[in-house]
Amino acid sequence: MALATDYTKRQRDRAVERIENDTALVLDGRESLRQLVLKLRALERRGLLDDEEAASATGDVARIRRALEVAQQLCQEWRGDLPGQR
Repeated sequence: MALATDYTKRQRDRAVERIENDTALVLDGRESLRQLVLKLRALERRGLLDDEEAASATGDVARIRRALEVAQQLCQEWRGDLPGQR
């Protein structure tokens, strides 16, 4: 008799697809953040951001980067927690 926590192949495949989609979203977010950082640096070099704005943007970027790192780590953990992954 199968336990309620057992995955059918279809359920497992759907879970893997969701996790892979979430991982792709995180990776897209990381690339978008990289592009944003480059734009912010260009603005700063041109003198279009004052020191306070630059410091605020740097803090925002650090928080976003950390959130993306945590999200990627969670996706990896979720993938590893699926039956048949270990």
